Amino acid sequence: MTADHEPTYPDPITMRAGDVLQLGQRDDEYPGWIWCTARDGRAGWVPAAYLDVAGDAGVARRDYRAVELRAGAGEVVVVSAEESGWAWVVNARGEAGWVPATKLTVRR
Repeated sequence: MTADHEPTYPDPITMRAGDVLQLGQRDDEYPGWIWCTARDGRAGWVPAAYLDVAGDAGVARRDYRAVELRAGAGEVVVVSAEESGWAWVVNARGEAGWVPATKLTVRR
């Protein structure tokens, strides 16, 4: 990690394939993400690629958790997926979550 990252939302959205979500705005800073609200009231950013969109509703194509990882500058993480400017990473303690790709540097 090149910089610290603190999670933004304490109770992020979780969805299962087939769930119907209410769609909100699209993210201007990270194109490819849509603000969604689940039936349980939890909301968060969801990759548009993970949804079938029909008007102001979307159906989840796959399971997804909007959990962000609290991580510190200098911490080594393993990237397992990337999506529209964010990366799903796992740290040395086995904790996983999303972080902005701009806070990562690749080591080979």
